[in-house]
Amino acid sequence: MGKLIRRGYALNRLQKAIADEKIVDLSKRIIQSTVHVGELLWQGKHGFCVANSDCRRVVHDNLDN
Repeated sequence: MGKLIRRGYALNRLQKAIADEKIVDLSKRIIQSTVHVGELLWQGKHGFCVANSDCRRVVHDNLDN
């Protein structure tokens, strides 16, 4: 249960840190080409998601498609 609470706290801090930012502007600053399992992703209308496998970041290749 402690791990879940720590993750919730971390997500809350992230949300506060980016509250005044536009997701589009933040996404343009990402230069990482590979996403690893367990990393946090922004998937448009789906919001924040956690990668369940390793993959490459490809424009327009997301959960919306």
